[in-house]
Amino acid sequence: PSRETLPTIFKPEFAAQIPLKAPEPIKFYIDALRDRALATLIASGIKSTMSKLSKDSPLVALDDVKMLLSIASKYNLYQGKGVDIIQDSANRVAKYDEIKARGGDILGIPTPWPTLNRITMGYLPGELICYIGRIGSGKTFALLKNAEKAWREGKKVLFISTEMSAYRIGRRFDAIAGGIPYDPLRKAKLEAVLENKYKNELQDLYKKYGPLKVYCPPRVKSIEDVALLVEEEKPDILFIDGVYVLIQKGNSQDKHHEKV
Repeated sequence: PSRETLPTIFKPEFAAQIPLKAPEPIKFYIDALRDRALATLIASGIKSTMSKLSKDSPLVALDDVKMLLSIASKYNLYQGKGVDIIQDSANRVAKYDEIKARGGDILGIPTPWPTLNRITMGYLPGELICYIGRIGSGKTFALLKNAEKAWREGKKVLFISTEMSAYRIGRRFDAIAGGIPYDPLRKAKLEAVLENKYKNELQDLYKKYGPLKVYCPPRVKSIEDVALLVEEEKPDILFIDGVYVLIQKGNSQDKHHEKV
C-alpha cells in the first residue's frame, strides 16, 4: 500500500514511523531469512536428537544428527549464487581446450571404452548412470575400471562400496591399474615378472597420481551417509558399488530400494 493508505489500515502514529525505503540492502534481509530457516532446522533437529538420547542409544541419536546434516546440505542455503559469465569466460576457454585435446568427442570425464564415450560423451556433471547385471557378472570391476580411468585423468574420485572391504576393493584396483591378472594376484601366485611389477612398478605409478578415497561399511550404510561424504570430500565423480543396499533413515529397510 501507499504511504497515504497506511493510516487507514494502521494507527496514524504507527504508519508515520514506517520508512518509504528500508535502510539496509535487500541482501541483508535475504541473509536474515536464510539464517532463520537454518536456525529453525537446527533447533528442530536438536530437539529430536535430545529426545532420542533420553529414550534410545547414542547410536540412534547419531543417525539423527547425520540426517540433520544431510538435510541441511540439501537446503543449499548459502550456495547457488549467480555466475558472472564475463568473469567466468576463462573457465570456458579452459574447458574448450580440454574438449579439443580429446578430439571434440568427449565433454565430460571419459570412460575407459571408446564406444561408451561416443554414446555418453563422457560422464557429465549431474548425471546418474547405472550399471546393471547379475551377481558375479563384473559390475564392481567395471566401476573400478571407470574409477581408474578418471583417476588417471587427474580427477578426484570417491568410491563407495556397500558390500566389500577396502582391502578387497584395493586388490581389484591393483589388478586393473597394474595390468595384473586378478586370480593369481588374489591367490598370491604371481610369476616373478608380474610379482616385480606388482611390488615395484605399480607402487611407482601410485606415487605419480593423487589419492583415491574408498569408503565401506560400517562408515556407509545410508543415503544420508553418502550425501555427507560427498559434502566432505567434494569429488569430481562418485562411484557407488551396491547402491541397492543403501537405506534411507526414517524408512523401513525392506523398502530401501524404492528410495535409492
